[in-house]
Amino acid sequence: MCSASESDEQGLQERVNLLQARIQVGRRHLKIVDEAQAVREEKTQLQEEFNSWTGFATPPPFPLEMVEALARQLKSQQAATKTDELRQSSFVYAKARVVGQLASEQKAFRQALEALESAGTDEAKQDARRKHALRQSALSLSAEGVAFVQSSEQALSEKLALDGLREEFIRLSSSSCTWRAWRPWRETLEQSG
Repeated sequence: MCSASESDEQGLQERVNLLQARIQVGRRHLKIVDEAQAVREEKTQLQEEFNSWTGFATPPPFPLEMVEALARQLKSQQAATKTDELRQSSFVYAKARVVGQLASEQKAFRQALEALESAGTDEAKQDARRKHALRQSALSLSAEGVAFVQSSEQALSEKLALDGLREEFIRLSSSSCTWRAWRPWRETLEQSG
């Protein structure tokens, strides 16, 4: 059995660990919020560019290298979109895990509160207060974890919308370029055939 000072030290270390974890989750959450804002700004800028695009500055025929570069860009963007879609599917598990953890922490918090309310001696009340404070910190960490996962999921949804817009823009550019790039040669072949 642990002495009171060992118990205090363990409880203090556990609270320190929980606070450090909260700081890490908070930092990651802020990073996600910043990334989501950058994605929204990039999407707005790309949408404006997409809406005002009238074609390439150089007239056709376009070099084959340009057509191939656009095909590579499209393939690369499709791979990035697929990766983001896979990441999004992992949020189903992550959400279930953090929501389950939150429910467990809520139960433990309620039990610690009940123990605090029913503690009889001063020593028991002091121990119950420490446990209650610890459960409160753990509950806060779990709630912040849920908020982080929700923000991450929202940020990824915005990234997927940007991915879709990028693909659409590359397809538009590619189709315009491909049709124009091969048209003069096709016409030459049809006239000679």
